[in-house]
Amino acid sequence: MYSTKEKRRVSAGHNLAFKMWSTKGARFVADERCKKSYRLSSFTIAFLSFEVIAISIYSLTGSFDSLIESKIITSWTLILSILFLVLSIFENTKNYNVKAKDYHNCGLEIGKVYSKLKMILATNKDGDFNDLKILNPLQDEYDKILDKYENHEEVDYAQYKINKKKDFKINYGYVLKNQAIIYFNTKFLYHFLIIIVPIILITSIVLIKETNTKKNDLDIENNIEITE
Repeated sequence: MYSTKEKRRVSAGHNLAFKMWSTKGARFVADERCKKSYRLSSFTIAFLSFEVIAISIYSLTGSFDSLIESKIITSWTLILSILFLVLSIFENTKNYNVKAKDYHNCGLEIGKVYSKLKMILATNKDGDFNDLKILNPLQDEYDKILDKYENHEEVDYAQYKINKKKDFKINYGYVLKNQAIIYFNTKFLYHFLIIIVPIILITSIVLIKETNTKKNDLDIENNIEITE
């Protein structure tokens, strides 16, 4: 963004340009976040549904080595069913598609006002610009646009700063810290349900089967010893 970072401290025009530029960018980032969250959310819900169906079919086979395994299967069926129901309700209230469209439209509208301001600053040869008679109408347009739409989230602005780290002059530590925060706030829950929960489910079933196998082998050995 040309010399805005330096000028925004001394020029009202460049200060306003910086606000428009950064807000516009954050809104487009929010648009992408909502689209990605919608796709990931839909996949997670579908995956949980598949798990519930798969476990239900497995339980119908009745091929359990013990009563404990049967209870574990039943428990997991209930747990996954509850997760599926809660997540479905919770995610439907977020209206990702609607928010994505609003964020995108907001970014486009801000972009139009920002382009007007850039032309004014360009004709001023990028010097300090403080003509409030020209800036105030643009500020009013900008404020009206902001009033029409929901504000983006902090993670969106943080992501935009990471995308434009040279412009914001942020260090590597800021990038790492905020990437972790962004991941935890946007993807962690879905990845946990898709990856970690199935691992726990499969591990619990395998461990129970191994325990039952060892127990059965031990019983057989004891019976052989008694017979001898």
